[in-house]
Amino acid sequence: GVVEGKELELKISYDSPTNIKQFKQENRAMEKKYTSEEHDRCKRVAEAFQELYDLYGDMCMVDAGEFGFVHLLWFWEGNFDSSICYHDSRKMFDDLWELWLDYMLLEPVKNTELSELSSEELYDMLPEETNVEYQRKR
Repeated sequence: GVVEGKELELKISYDSPTNIKQFKQENRAMEKKYTSEEHDRCKRVAEAFQELYDLYGDMCMVDAGEFGFVHLLWFWEGNFDSSICYHDSRKMFDDLWELWLDYMLLEPVKNTELSELSSEELYDMLPEETNVEYQRKR
């Protein structure tokens, strides 16, 4: 789920402190300002996708304050395999929507012949009412 106010140990390695400073400078120069309004929008998106974190069971979204929201994915053997930092609520929504939709399309056909089909092919096979429901939910 969304993690707030809890200490998490994140293992990130860089070559040296100089690289960290350079990395921050380069990324901040390329990014638009992360405002408190955008942070609030990201928080609403993170909370709206609570169902997604519960469905997968091996991911969570962490509110990292001024650094954005960090999506920690694929928890296995005591570590997260991947992470994505979001500063843009629209990008965050689109990525989480894709994960949710993939789950909704692929989970019901798991271990069947239909599991060989792509998400797009499965989406095209949805009944019209399900398609409408997904579009309404989006």
